[in-house]
Amino acid sequence: MLPSSRKCVPLKIPMCTDLPYNSTVYPNLLNHQTQEDAEIAINQFSPLVKVRCSEDIKLFLCTVYAPVCTQLEKPIQPCRDLCLSAKNGCESLMIKFGFRWPEQLDCKHFPTEGICVGENKTSTPPPNRSVLR
Repeated sequence: MLPSSRKCVPLKIPMCTDLPYNSTVYPNLLNHQTQEDAEIAINQFSPLVKVRCSEDIKLFLCTVYAPVCTQLEKPIQPCRDLCLSAKNGCESLMIKFGFRWPEQLDCKHFPTEGICVGENKTSTPPPNRSVLR
């Protein structure tokens, strides 16, 4: 059972509705109490999502601002590698326009192991690649 302070609600943030889940839970990882509050906050990043500076930016932001609703006690966080992929793709563009990567989204806050959203690339060796000729 979810703690009584957490509530699952249908996912309605337009940026996130095409992701492979349809309910979210609040308060979220940044302690937004409602989806409406989270939507206002996530929308500041919509230009980054539109230009697709990282293929992972949308999934990363949505799992922070509109986490998947589960029966676990806390929302599932994005994996650190998902964060790093989003940051590495988008931070230089943000800096170009005078913005810094937000402290609350610093990748050190996110797990490198255990249950998290995204490919956790730190725990698996890269696959062997061969070229067919």
